[in-house]
Amino acid sequence: MKKFLILIFLVVLEQSFAQSNIPNVDLISYQNEKISISELLNKDTFYIFSFWATWCGPCLKELDGFNNLFKNGSVTNDIELIAISVDDPRTAKRVRPVVSGRDWNFDVFFDTNQKFKRSLGIPDIPATIVVYNQKIIYRNISYSSRQENEILKFINDYKNEIN
Repeated sequence: MKKFLILIFLVVLEQSFAQSNIPNVDLISYQNEKISISELLNKDTFYIFSFWATWCGPCLKELDGFNNLFKNGSVTNDIELIAISVDDPRTAKRVRPVVSGRDWNFDVFFDTNQKFKRSLGIPDIPATIVVYNQKIIYRNISYSSRQENEILKFINDYKNEIN
């Protein structure tokens, strides 16, 4: 029980010290181009960053769920999903077959050294953050069924608050 409580304390502590601004690190695009986070982000757009790996079943379920929402028109034009693969160099070769086999309709980037993930204080995947005006406004680690709907509801509620 003590170990469990210590683990909970460390997770809460890590989240309280987690970065609130999005760090400007470089990622590798699906087209093998180096791109910085600041080049990706536009003002007044909500970005959902989903950290995933090919071997992570819950990650794939979350991304498939988001893909369905984007395809059926449930997502407004001011919301963009960016999938960040944290597959290491050994498993990164599996990313392209997974993406092409799933017909995802969003951008995929590689963070094979996990610098971006670490700079955000993300301990595990699946992990999702929402960024607006280069500020992190939402964080979640883990996945539960239909969680993508809850994230979209959070974004829509946030929009209502700022308007």
